Amino acid sequence: MANQAQNRVKTGQNPANLPTERVKFYADAPDGTKNKLLVYKVHDLGHSIDLLNRFDSKGWNIRAAWHLFDNGNNVRLRVWKL
Repeated sequence: MANQAQNRVKTGQNPANLPTERVKFYADAPDGTKNKLLVYKVHDLGHSIDLLNRFDSKGWNIRAAWHLFDNGNNVRLRVWKL
């Protein structure tokens, strides 16, 4: 059993379907902290957007955000208030 787990790690497989992508963003906190960098592991681009919406609804002012794919590419996410 232990050898199978080690082989999965060596081959780069993700057996538990853990998040491998990340969302990275700068935001002003509701307590007055300015330009705080936050990074969270996410499953996909939709998960990143949901997470940003959750922070926005809690009073955070998101300044800039990026979705970092597991292949090294990243996409800047446009953030605006309606």
